[in-house]
Amino acid sequence: MNSWLHLGQGLLFGAGLGLFYGFLRDFRPRWLGDLLFVIALFWAWIYLGFGLCGGDLRLAYSACLWAGIFLWEGTFGRLLRPVFSTFWKGVSRVFLWVFLPCKIFLKKSGNFIKFLFASGKKWVTIKHNYHPSKR
Repeated sequence: MNSWLHLGQGLLFGAGLGLFYGFLRDFRPRWLGDLLFVIALFWAWIYLGFGLCGGDLRLAYSACLWAGIFLWEGTFGRLLRPVFSTFWKGVSRVFLWVFLPCKIFLKKSGNFIKFLFASGKKWVTIKHNYHPSKR
């Protein structure tokens, strides 16, 4: 009876991981989303094996994690893909509206500061080269 409970917990953890993967599917940069998923998968596997199953590591529990992921993706995950995709598109639009003007301002001010320092260097060089003590 206890092993059936652990198998069910593995399926539920897998379904949660499937939900998390569906959420991160359209996250950019892609490698960061994959890294977050792998970290969550490792944590779920360790917690399932040592926290819930009491150190009883069986291949079936790990298989239930993967089965839960695939079951979620095959059922409810397909329904939620447009929701998560719309969320990440909205986040990227907000990011562009907020940070693009800041980036343009920093670039323009950087060019102006570069011009000021270049002009100051020229002025010091000219003043230093024509100083009366050099004659």
